[in-house]
Amino acid sequence: MMNKDDAKYEAVTGVIWDIKRCPVPTGFDARRVGPCIRRLLENLGYTGPLTITAVGILTDVSDDFLRAITSTGITLDHVPYDYKSIVTVIYNWTDSNPPPANLMVISTAFDRTVGELSLEGYNILRPFGYDPLAFPSTNAEILWSNFLLADTEALGEDKCSGKSESVPWVCSVCEDVDGQGFDEFKSHLSSRKHELEVSKWFPEKQQHSAPSETHAEEDQEEAVEAGVESPLDSHPKNSTTMLSKQPKRKRKKRST
Repeated sequence: MMNKDDAKYEAVTGVIWDIKRCPVPTGFDARRVGPCIRRLLENLGYTGPLTITAVGILTDVSDDFLRAITSTGITLDHVPYDYKSIVTVIYNWTDSNPPPANLMVISTAFDRTVGELSLEGYNILRPFGYDPLAFPSTNAEILWSNFLLADTEALGEDKCSGKSESVPWVCSVCEDVDGQGFDEFKSHLSSRKHELEVSKWFPEKQQHSAPSETHAEEDQEEAVEAGVESPLDSHPKNSTTMLSKQPKRKRKKRST
């Protein structure tokens, strides 16, 4: 009978890449990310099914960048909010993948969320030894760069290159509408259906305007995640320090 330690190496692995907090460093080929992650896991002995997902407000990311990463098999998840939506993506993945599944979150945030999942039996993996309590974000950027530099042969040997038109994508703005291929993803983002859903999330179309109450709430929740109380005046509706709750775990599951 396979023991717990052995089981994790054959279990499913999910990589959730927060492309805002851990962007590809200037001068690096975005196509290196997927191959480097796959080689790392292979070298560590993980042989189970693997999904790498780039998560964020993807309308803020260039088409060339997105096409480059999807060409190496990285899936896309376009979310309405930067912080709490990514927490929901993490929880949605765990709802569909129970322990001893392996989870890697590439970000300088979400350590509390990941820590709680570790206590539930998930095997937490890190591409580099980043500790947000011990190092500032600049150190994380250096470690991220070093990780991408560590394997110079990864891109040339990657077997998932050239797959941008078959890679899955999800639009969480539209209640988890999904599809395949980068061109289809771009077509969806310009569709009337997507435009209507965006108007429901942002009735005043303030998605890319100056910080609003929504952005302030996001900042508040991220501060709580990091274990730091926000300033007394950081929330427009409160004159005292408020500790926000974690996003709810239960949400419509994606079809598989």
